[in-house]
Amino acid sequence: MTASVWSTGMSGPPTWVDPKTLSRQVWDATTARSIPGVGRALGIYGMVAACQLLHQRGRETLTPTPRLLQRPDPDMALPTWIQVHIEDWFLHGNACHLVTAYGSDGFPAAAKWYPAHQWGIEEDRFGQPVYHLNGQQVARDRVVHVKRGVDPSFIHRGIGVVEQYLSTLNRAGLQSAAETANLSSRGMPAVAVIQPD
Repeated sequence: MTASVWSTGMSGPPTWVDPKTLSRQVWDATTARSIPGVGRALGIYGMVAACQLLHQRGRETLTPTPRLLQRPDPDMALPTWIQVHIEDWFLHGNACHLVTAYGSDGFPAAAKWYPAHQWGIEEDRFGQPVYHLNGQQVARDRVVHVKRGVDPSFIHRGIGVVEQYLSTLNRAGLQSAAETANLSSRGMPAVAVIQPD
């Protein structure tokens, strides 16, 4: 069984179109951000990015903090690295990064984030996930994949808010488009007052 993690192709971000609408509005991570509620949710989740990563065992904080937790990706600052993972998890339902270096103890020493749309996944004959990055297979033990829920039709894939709430996003988009058209062409709000007679 083959499936992309969050899009049908590897060429760009995932998009969904509701065929029942006349607007043919395309919903993806960019258009979803234009909905105020999505923007607010991303802002709230984004506050997590300001937090440090701590090395803990139970309630005890271990020191010193490993370099991996101080700066997982040498090319990216920690708050940004956390932020892009949160946005991928929330909007696409899947956040992945690739372990790029191991320490002498055999544990990961560095990792690199790649945007959600660059990842693909399929299932091998034993039911285990096989990951692809830009079309190239990568070792499963080098991939850290955090899912938002589970797609019942393909359990190795999570579901983002765009896909989960497509009908709501589509309705909000249609309402906004109709109100904009009414206000710009007639200067009248989208309201009707009807009397019984």
